[in-house]
Amino acid sequence: MLVAQPSAPFNRDNQPADSVMLTSDSALYELADQLEVWLPDSPVEPAELFAGSAQADFQPFVAGEMPLPVAAEYWGRVQLSNRSAAAEWVLSFSSLLTEVTVYLADGARPRIQKTGTFVPLGERDFTPIGDQNLVKIVIPPGESRLLYYRAVSTIEEEQVIPSPRLQSMAAFSQKLETRKWGSGLFVGFMLMILVYSLLLYVFQRDRAYLYYSVYLFALIVWLSFNRGELAGLPGLGFVDRHPEYGYFFKLATYVGLAGYLAFLAAFLDLKTLLPGWRWVFRFLIWLAVPLLLIDAGILWSSNFSLSRADKLSVLYIVAFVIVTYSFLWPLYKTRDKRGIFIILGMLAMGGGFLMTAIHRFSGAGFTLRYFQIGTFIEVTIFSLGLAYRSNQVQRERHQATFELEKNRIQKEKQEVEARQLRELNDLKTQFYTNVTHEFRTPLTVILGMTEQLSDATATPLDRKKLSQGLELIQRNSGQLLRLINQLLNFAKVNSESMTLELIQGDIVRYLQYLTESFYSMAEGKQVRLVFYSEERTLWMDYDEEKIQQIVYNLLSNALKFTPPQGKVVLHVLQVERAGAPWLQLKVKDSGIGIAPEQLPRIFDPFYQGDRSATRRGEGTGIGLALTKELAELMEGRIEVESTPEQGSIFQILLPIRRNADRVSEAPLFNPPPAAPEPVNGSESAPAAPATGFPELPLLLLIEDNRDLVTYIQTLVGSQYAVRVANDGQAGIDLALELVPDIIICDVMMPEKDGFEVCATLKSDERTSHIPIVLLTARATPTDRLEGLQRGADAYLTKPFRKKELQIRLEKLVELRQNLRRRYSEGPVAVLPADPADSKTDPERQFLQKLTQVVLDHLSDADFGVPRLADAVLMSQTQVYRKLKALTDQTPSQFIRSLRLRQGLHLLQTTELTISEIAYDVGFSDPNYFSRTFHQEFKRPPSEFRK
Repeated sequence: MLVAQPSAPFNRDNQPADSVMLTSDSALYELADQLEVWLPDSPVEPAELFAGSAQADFQPFVAGEMPLPVAAEYWGRVQLSNRSAAAEWVLSFSSLLTEVTVYLADGARPRIQKTGTFVPLGERDFTPIGDQNLVKIVIPPGESRLLYYRAVSTIEEEQVIPSPRLQSMAAFSQKLETRKWGSGLFVGFMLMILVYSLLLYVFQRDRAYLYYSVYLFALIVWLSFNRGELAGLPGLGFVDRHPEYGYFFKLATYVGLAGYLAFLAAFLDLKTLLPGWRWVFRFLIWLAVPLLLIDAGILWSSNFSLSRADKLSVLYIVAFVIVTYSFLWPLYKTRDKRGIFIILGMLAMGGGFLMTAIHRFSGAGFTLRYFQIGTFIEVTIFSLGLAYRSNQVQRERHQATFELEKNRIQKEKQEVEARQLRELNDLKTQFYTNVTHEFRTPLTVILGMTEQLSDATATPLDRKKLSQGLELIQRNSGQLLRLINQLLNFAKVNSESMTLELIQGDIVRYLQYLTESFYSMAEGKQVRLVFYSEERTLWMDYDEEKIQQIVYNLLSNALKFTPPQGKVVLHVLQVERAGAPWLQLKVKDSGIGIAPEQLPRIFDPFYQGDRSATRRGEGTGIGLALTKELAELMEGRIEVESTPEQGSIFQILLPIRRNADRVSEAPLFNPPPAAPEPVNGSESAPAAPATGFPELPLLLLIEDNRDLVTYIQTLVGSQYAVRVANDGQAGIDLALELVPDIIICDVMMPEKDGFEVCATLKSDERTSHIPIVLLTARATPTDRLEGLQRGADAYLTKPFRKKELQIRLEKLVELRQNLRRRYSEGPVAVLPADPADSKTDPERQFLQKLTQVVLDHLSDADFGVPRLADAVLMSQTQVYRKLKALTDQTPSQFIRSLRLRQGLHLLQTTELTISEIAYDVGFSDPNYFSRTFHQEFKRPPSEFRK
């Protein structure tokens, strides 16, 4: 106890005249009527008062006439006479009293108990609930007791009105149990809704649930504070030790009302439903923040005076009520279904609040029962509204998802159609490009050879050249004719205007004849072609021209994509399918095969698996598509199996019938082009040795079409020594090996296209000086610009005029001769004063490198061509060819010229003897130095010394 036991017993004199008669154990006794109070001028010790030594002047308390000053100590006393059966009683005081000490006469010494609003819970004697100042006293039935109490209030109130009350412990416990049961049910319900709302917010991210949870949480805190049920909760020990700080929980009013407004705005989506009211709600929500801070300051400065702080909160509550209940009518007029839940809930809350006020001002006392009932109904209605809204949101979300999915599918469909259209356009563009290439190459040969034959009167041709020219014309003309027929037939099939011209004959014999016509082509490609039939004869109806085109497309493709030493087989067999006879043709090759992702599309019109400029062989992309259409026209079908790098098997199935009237006599056949003979100077021709080069400039021709190679050789064969490479990679390898004087290169070739060849050779130090003429059927400005950007010196499109090619070659050779004269001034002259001047000239860089290597070994008489080539990481042949092309000097002449020029420099700038200079510049014999010096500069060394 904080108060010590008095040292003297009660003085029985001067006792109250009247006693409070306790006759019922269920009644609540107001002690103010029999209460006597005394306000001492200075603090009085209890022992002095009880011993009678203090001059106590107790006066009967008159309500309204005896206000007690703030922060003053006053004493009160009352005589209690128990005429009931209850012995234990509960005495309660006003919550405005911050400290109360009760003294009850019980035997020789008084019984002392302590309570008070600011007294820590641990120092109180009786704490069933924390929101009231309670003391338990014992008065046996039939006895009387004199009760004194000393009270102090430090709360800054206008006046403190004592209001002690007394009721039996049984009545108090019954009310307390009823109160806790109802409060527990209400708070438990609120907590359940709070947790459920928070979970829904976590999963749905709907802010209405979050604001609703804030409102519920603040409501629980506010009600628990007013009920005194926050005392003793885990985590609130500091408040138990300083109960005055619990008054800050009253500020939950602002949080709850702001959360309530935010919930209404989010639940109803006021931004679209009632935009004007949204801004009113937002103003009230943000207004709660400064009001809460001001209210907290008022509580602190007034030592937690609720009457002062409540003035501000009451104003906010009034503004809240006016705004929210004024809002109900505009909300009702919107006819929004969600608004019905809000209107009903707010009316329920308003009814509970109104009943609470009526009960309070009618004199029946203050109770939260009606407010709790109204809140319970409101929360229930709001929760049902949230469930309805969630269901509505889910339906809208499903509808939106459905619409999005519908739009996505529609968009994907449009994208697929657009992509297919783009692919079709790309395929058509590629088809036209390929057709152009297919036309331009044979046209180049035909036109060129025709021009040569027309000049026969001016330049007589020998019989061999004439025969060769006519053969080229015939072969390329046939190729053009087949291509044109193929295009026409494809157009007829697509327009459904093609008809069958069936004859009856031995198709095995016809197929063998067709296969044998490809033997020369297979032999030229070093591929073994085999015809294998399990039927000696097989008479049936067939269209000769259609069968010929099918076999031509399949065999030409197989030969095209089968490497040398490979094998192609045409297998013929009669099979039974569904009880009917069928002709089965299988074309099997050991070629490069077809990638699995390309197999489903190889029969599509215009489709080519390899659409790059480096594809193997040529083609338009309609051969297999036409084959499929022709097979289906004859009521057959085509199938394909393929394994990359192992080969492909194309299978044709045609029905065997014998209904045609006309019988086959002589086969109708346009033979495929025979493979041209290997041209002179093929890709395998070795390079000429470093010494004994022919006088003719060396021309490297990189072209995969042998007829065009033959034609170009007839054009330039008398002016150039021609070497040939039949693909881009072989051309690069041969150029690095031979270092030719000039290169003619096609663009569309296997392995590497002409652009790659040009870029590779122009970036290599060994071949960067070589002029390159790109010769191609790709005639668009974009292709021309790309070729020139890659370093091509000229770009000619097929068909070209022979004079144009000859002049281009001639001018490029002359340009190299001018470059040679520029660099023939001597090795020393190529060394610039500023090395940065040579960065844009790779040839000058190369000569500088050679010059520097020779200068670094100038005094070494044994330094020669082999060591020079090793120093620049090139072969002797490469050094010889490049140096000869740039300076018209051999490597030996280059080294000697540099030694002599350095010797001339020493003669003119030093006092060394001629012999010393000869040794310094790498001559082991001074006499030989003098002779070569005289040959180089037309004067002996001694004259330069003079």
